[in-house]
Amino acid sequence: MGLVSWFILIPFATAMVVVATPSSRWYWIRWIALAGTGTLLVLSGVLAWRYWQLAMPEVDTMRDALFTKIYLVERVPWFESLGIQYFVGVDGISVSMVILTAIIIECLQLDPIHSFFGIDMANRVDT
Repeated sequence: MGLVSWFILIPFATAMVVVATPSSRWYWIRWIALAGTGTLLVLSGVLAWRYWQLAMPEVDTMRDALFTKIYLVERVPWFESLGIQYFVGVDGISVSMVILTAIIIECLQLDPIHSFFGIDMANRVDT
């Protein structure tokens, strides 16, 4: 399984663990989700690093290499007779969108943690 496929598997696995969490352990849900989003944030950094390693040698020869060529490609035929296949990869804009999404989701996930510990950041008044 390649790096890009983990961006599909981790959210799905995190959601399944959250759904399987017993209702008596409701406070675990935030920590499970935080672990899943934190893993995606780290993987997005790894993805960006791998992308730049692969794309940078071609920038000199092809000016549009960062925007037109797909890197980190994974292709697995599923139903060859019907022409159906699993095909994923990233280009320049998708890498930046993956990083942006990972950062936003992690920040949104951290916000409820403050209220979980009784820190009310919205109505805080410094005296």
